Amino acid sequence: MAVSITLIVPLLMSVTPPDSDLHGSRTDSDIPILSHAIAIVLAIIFVIYEHFRKWFLKDYLYSRSDQAATQEDHQSDRNDQPASHERHESVVFAGSTHILHLCATGCMLICTTLCAIICAFHLVGSVDGLAKALNISQKFISLVLIPPTGYSAKFVNIVAMARKNEMDSVMRTVLINILQIILFIIPFLILLGWIVNQPFILNFNIFEGIILFLTLVVITCTIQNGKANYFDGIMLIGT
Repeated sequence: MAVSITLIVPLLMSVTPPDSDLHGSRTDSDIPILSHAIAIVLAIIFVIYEHFRKWFLKDYLYSRSDQAATQEDHQSDRNDQPASHERHESVVFAGSTHILHLCATGCMLICTTLCAIICAFHLVGSVDGLAKALNISQKFISLVLIPPTGYSAKFVNIVAMARKNEMDSVMRTVLINILQIILFIIPFLILLGWIVNQPFILNFNIFEGIILFLTLVVITCTIQNGKANYFDGIMLIGT
């Protein structure tokens, strides 16, 4: 809710006429100042969110391992068999995580970032030629064709989890991707534009603001019940 407010408030500020009697005319620098402040707040929230997600994931793994141990205990009691050493090893392995060193993680991050920059550079450079060859607009390529290609691996993973009826994991994955874009990418672009003197503000138009509000309504209606069926899926696809 706080994230949605930070994205909608600049839009409301831009479309609301100023009160000339009390505050005078609104200057063009008001919305950039508000956008920079919101970007700083979202960046702070992102750091806290990552710390919270790490703690929650650790607690979630331990709870899953405890549930697995409990289920195996009940199974062994029903079969009148003692707990084996292999079961304890599997439980420990289920709750364990592999931690990379800081240097290895930093090198992997730098290499993947450079590869992504090179691929994005060549991809952007080929959009003009592709648009002319296929006689379609650049916006259609950028908004419709490219995103599914970039997120194809995540799409396959989400569909696989949904087929296994792991809807909690599906919704968690989708919401984590949304929060990473809102809490990290958007503030990063705003602050980077501020540094290099290329203004980037949160003044979306009315259409985009309404779409954002409707998206929040759809997400709330989807997750509030905690369960779904095939008709709910058809309604989401139709939407």
